[in-house]
Amino acid sequence: MKFNPIEWTLKLILSAIWLVCSGIIKGFRIPDLLHWLKRRIKSILGKKPKYSLEMFENMTGKQFEHAIQEILEAKGYKTKTLPYNDKGVDLICEKEGLKIAVQCKRYSLSVGLHAIQEVFTGCRYYNCDKAWVITNNLFTFQAQDLAEKCGVRILDKKQLQGTFL
Repeated sequence: MKFNPIEWTLKLILSAIWLVCSGIIKGFRIPDLLHWLKRRIKSILGKKPKYSLEMFENMTGKQFEHAIQEILEAKGYKTKTLPYNDKGVDLICEKEGLKIAVQCKRYSLSVGLHAIQEVFTGCRYYNCDKAWVITNNLFTFQAQDLAEKCGVRILDKKQLQGTFL
């Protein structure tokens, strides 16, 4: 398929108009809408996100969430960002019929039990098949134990670098 810049530009403009209109109606904030537009442009151009653990350290929690969303989308997941009263789930991802609740934690300290409890509950609330917690740091031993017993997949900075980056 040949790249047509006029067609691409029109699709982008229509996507932006649709995004703003539907986003405002659904109550999304403008920064989230702009992030979606940025991801859409990268997707159309075929650019894959490039991140490092050092970059994650300098991000806000919301920026980390957006970065994880971009990484998951580049791996073939369809993602949806949830609003701030998210019931412990930041993203809902789908791939091959599997629906996954994802909690993103950009912390300077180890992630504790609370994140596991939140995503486990949110997973049930949103009728997801699996639950993940992804962090730029490590998990406490208590969180690791609870995650194993509840079937929550946890990805710390070691797995994040090995699996995602």
